[in-house]
Amino acid sequence: MAGNKPREDQAKEAKSIGELTVSISADVSEALTGLKAIQREARKATRAIRELEAAKSGWSEEFEQLVESHMELARKHDDILAEANKQLAIQGYDGNWNYDEYMHGMYNGMELIVAQMEDREPEFREAPDEWIVDKPREIDEPISVEDGDSAD
Repeated sequence: MAGNKPREDQAKEAKSIGELTVSISADVSEALTGLKAIQREARKATRAIRELEAAKSGWSEEFEQLVESHMELARKHDDILAEANKQLAIQGYDGNWNYDEYMHGMYNGMELIVAQMEDREPEFREAPDEWIVDKPREIDEPISVEDGDSAD
């Protein structure tokens, strides 16, 4: 087998040890080709690692910017949620939410929005037995319109 390869692909060595002469012939071309392929791949891997390290140095700055943007959004969310809770409290006052069907629906709609923002189930209010707008009003003194006081 070794005799079929060109001379430069074979390594031959002869040594004399006393009266014994040993001749070794080896075909190393495949081994050299494999080692060269490994060396090429190692260079590619080293280059890729250097490129990754160079890109990674910019990541920390971009990452900090992303974290700061996220924190700013969280602060805005908290501010909006606090304002929504204030408005819900106002809408929930007696005499407001139960004035008529519209105001009742307004309260329950606001409750739904706040509950979604707080990631919880909404606590809707049931309609009262009687709306404030439908209750009879008592007037202490009748209003009289004199001839000169009309709003015509």
